[in-house]
Amino acid sequence: MLLGIAQQFYELVWYFDLGNWAGLAILGVVSIVIFSMMESQGGNIKLRFIAWKDKLAQWEK
Repeated sequence: MLLGIAQQFYELVWYFDLGNWAGLAILGVVSIVIFSMMESQGGNIKLRFIAWKDKLAQWEK
């Protein structure tokens, strides 16, 4: 499943065209949504990364 998602993402990026206004508008909207989610959920995201880092550190023991 992960390979299929990666393939779809690759195709999306490969065929994305910044040459027209629709492509730039889509890129702008996506970036606004992503960064607003990061800003509103910043504390939760930071805690998840810390927990992930701790789990990875346990593997090294």
